Amino acid sequence: MSAIKQLNGIQYLRGLAASLVVAEHANLGIGLPKYFGRQPVPFEFYGGPAGVDLFFVVSGFIIAYITLEPSSLNPRGGIGDFLWRRLARIVPFLWLCVATYAALRFVGRHGSFEWDPYLRALTLFPIGPVNPSQAWTLRHELLFYLVFATAFWRSGPGLLLVGAWMLSPILFFSVLGPAQPTTGYELLGFVFNRLNLLFGFGFLTSLAYLRRPDWFVETLPNGMAILTGLCGLYLVLFMLISYTHLDTADVLLAGVGASLVLCVALRVRAELRPGLIDRAGLALGDASYAIYLTHGAIISAVLGVWSRLAPNTNALVVLLVCIAASLGAGLLIHRSIERPMVRWLQDVGFWRHFRATPSLLRDPTGKRN
Repeated sequence: MSAIKQLNGIQYLRGLAASLVVAEHANLGIGLPKYFGRQPVPFEFYGGPAGVDLFFVVSGFIIAYITLEPSSLNPRGGIGDFLWRRLARIVPFLWLCVATYAALRFVGRHGSFEWDPYLRALTLFPIGPVNPSQAWTLRHELLFYLVFATAFWRSGPGLLLVGAWMLSPILFFSVLGPAQPTTGYELLGFVFNRLNLLFGFGFLTSLAYLRRPDWFVETLPNGMAILTGLCGLYLVLFMLISYTHLDTADVLLAGVGASLVLCVALRVRAELRPGLIDRAGLALGDASYAIYLTHGAIISAVLGVWSRLAPNTNALVVLLVCIAASLGAGLLIHRSIERPMVRWLQDVGFWRHFRATPSLLRDPTGKRN
């Protein structure tokens, strides 16, 4: 019986994307006056935007890969099944995190704080600030799911409809120009956001992978090390162009770069006995969603205690500990809470009726399972 391994490159990218976000948020948090007042890295290194863009491109890839038949590009199951799988994967754990954040803030501020951002996060309402702030990306994820489902579970040119939505930001911002301080413009700016382009890059990569798997023969060893180096170069790109999500050219360039990294990830070989670095990468990839949603609270807790007990500690040491604590706590929360929750949800509702789909699994020979 051959050992079954995950499509490792995708998992590595997930873990690396989460780590980039954690690193920047920890760096910014340490520099706040209420904590240490000095940043370990005294400049903007764009770990947050780079990690988020990688997440979006990977998400665009995964949704098409697990949903569409390679031969016909038709969906494998019903729309209800698809939406149940997606919502069950992200929403219950999001609710738990939002409720925990709100409870901690309520206690910490003796009941004096605004409820609106938490309610927006719970509902993924498309307009206005959310708390925890990381939930803003999930609003775009949910929009992508709805557009994808609407396009592919109806008669007609699904690929063209999804493609039109993904390219819509180029036309929208060319015609209407910079953002206006109106609710209507804000809602349109959400639906036709430049981030749609990032989902598009991942989506196109997935179509190529489904139709031409011979382009992605898994021959690269030491995948985690290779992808870590590539993500470092990707980060340099963001610093060189002073990246912003508000510039279409920047987003297009980021999408091209992320797609190239993704193509390399798809060629990573699944080892029968992965080394320590690769095992760590797989673990971080599995826990990336939990890390992403919980790291803000972990960093705040570490900094709150440490800045009072040892305010003169070297800021770089604090940064490394914050990153390690965030990743470690995220792994623990994933294994003890998130993963059991998702597994339980897999046994209810529409999920059991969804036809077999390819998971992110491969055997060592590269054959599909």
